Amino acid sequence: MKRWSVFPRSLRQVVMMAFLLVLVPLLVLAWQAWQSLNALSDQAAWTNRTALTDARRSEAMTSAALEMERSYRQYCVLDNPTLANVYQSQRQRYGQMLAAHASVLPDERIWRTLSHALEGLSALKCRNSGPDEAASAQLETFAHANTELVQATRSVVSARGIQLQREIAERGRYFGRQALALFLVSLALVMLFTRMIIGPVKGLERMINQLGEGQRLDEIPLFKGPRELRSVGQRIIWLSERLSWLESQRHQFLRHISHELKTPLASLREGTALLADRVAGPLTPEQEEVVAILDSSSHNLQRLIEQLLDYNRKLTDGASTLQPVALAPLVERIIAAHALPARAKLMQARVTLAPEDCLADPSLLTSALDNLYSNAVHYGTESGTIYLRSYRAGDHLTIEVANDGPSIPESERAMIFEPFYQGSQQRKGAVKGSGLGLSIAQDAIRRMQGTLRLVDDNDADVCFRIELPVCTGNETI
Repeated sequence: MKRWSVFPRSLRQVVMMAFLLVLVPLLVLAWQAWQSLNALSDQAAWTNRTALTDARRSEAMTSAALEMERSYRQYCVLDNPTLANVYQSQRQRYGQMLAAHASVLPDERIWRTLSHALEGLSALKCRNSGPDEAASAQLETFAHANTELVQATRSVVSARGIQLQREIAERGRYFGRQALALFLVSLALVMLFTRMIIGPVKGLERMINQLGEGQRLDEIPLFKGPRELRSVGQRIIWLSERLSWLESQRHQFLRHISHELKTPLASLREGTALLADRVAGPLTPEQEEVVAILDSSSHNLQRLIEQLLDYNRKLTDGASTLQPVALAPLVERIIAAHALPARAKLMQARVTLAPEDCLADPSLLTSALDNLYSNAVHYGTESGTIYLRSYRAGDHLTIEVANDGPSIPESERAMIFEPFYQGSQQRKGAVKGSGLGLSIAQDAIRRMQGTLRLVDDNDADVCFRIELPVCTGNETI
């Protein structure tokens, strides 16, 4: 069996130690409460028992005192020796009870008074069928002292009850303070062990966030913590290295494939250009049609390769620097770039732009709007309208690119931003799409801390909405 060190090394040891250390104060409090309850229970039982005994003894002493006085007076009337014996027996019994009750009395004066009176009444002194004057005075003193004894006994019993209540209240306050102290200790232990567990978990979270942001983890030092979490951290670093290796392999593959494709493609385009220029001789109409098809296909293949490389480059670029961007000149350039295919389809553009600038990366925003406008031109209906508008909504600038044409089915709306996805509506014209335009646009907008969504619009059949931070000054992020 492995011996544990002072500092727990595994997550299981941390949890078990935390449980035990938090449980110890509670067990201590429960044990002390049990001890205190037992002591208070014993003290209450003793108080009740002694109170009952003392109360009964004081009542018995009162009855004995009355019987003594009655026997004394009966003897003086009847002069019967039996009554004298009864009186002496009663006096002796009262003396025994007085001796037992002496520790109960709070004032020794009462006990001395009763003892002195009891001693003075040891001899029966009668005159004219009754006690003489001295005996009558002693009987009166004895009765008064006995009354004081009963009152003193009641006071003692009451004081014991009050003292018990005070002890119970004091013990309750003591346990209240102790419970508060132990609660604070338990809370401190819980926070300590929570920090011991949450700290490494936060470290793992930071590593995962950095991994998701594309940062390397090679230079991050290993954090301290339980063995299982340290192992997870090492596996995350291994995963980062594995992903970096796969990423480098992907870049190398794309570089090689682009070179391997562009070299024969350049020869093919050069050959078709020579044929189109009739360098090899005149062409028949059928041959000219074949050459035109070859030239169009080579242009389409070149565009697909460039789009694929552009998509890969945008995914691997670092963080973008956002700066104020004016939309008007950017939109004018995009419209001019697509003027020929738009004119061929007799399409017109309606531009309504707000005066505010947005915070964006000019190249990324140009790429996103260019892809959206290109889709609007190629998927829109002939003689249709393309809407380019912007307006401010709170702390964001909303940019919309909308067009007339077939709407996107609900079943395809969740997939249109996926790379290489092509919906049921195909481009019109000889050049077919690659399915990367919307994916490139969305990735570009995300890197600028914005959003790109497909929304419903009252004026157009298809509307893409971009939301970017609005420029309130000369910010640069």
